[in-house]
Amino acid sequence: MYFSNNFIIYSILGFIMESTIYKFRDSIRHSGILFGPYTLVYGFGILAILIIYKIVNKRKINKFLKGLIMFILFIVFLTLIEWLGGNIINGIFNIDLWDYTKHKYNLGKYVSIPISISWGILGLIFIYFLKPMSDRLIKIIPKKFTDICLFIIFIDSICTLVFK
Repeated sequence: MYFSNNFIIYSILGFIMESTIYKFRDSIRHSGILFGPYTLVYGFGILAILIIYKIVNKRKINKFLKGLIMFILFIVFLTLIEWLGGNIINGIFNIDLWDYTKHKYNLGKYVSIPISISWGILGLIFIYFLKPMSDRLIKIIPKKFTDICLFIIFIDSICTLVFK
């Protein structure tokens, strides 16, 4: 339930964040590939962050080293998720929702070193500042709400595969 709720919340917040950025850039783009107001790459990203945190936090090492290890792992795994997401979406729908080829220090269409570093920073911001607040919210979300949201995302995924 904890991971499902985080997946849902941060898929929606990722959608809101990207949609806001597109609005300020006067773009008519839609965040994500699905019809609904969620961008699943952010949901998968938050799952990676939470799993990495859980594993690293168990270690008996100093706080600075834990933060450094998490930062590096966040960069690696969130970049991998972004790269996989870009390739999967391109492979299935033959479109690019993001393309970093014009960015300095890009590693192809779906990876940019400065963006990857920002994923590491955002991961640390989440763990050290947002997670405590987020965990309180997660605890009060009813299971039925989570089940309904996951069902809607599942149906939306099927509709996207069939109709796009």
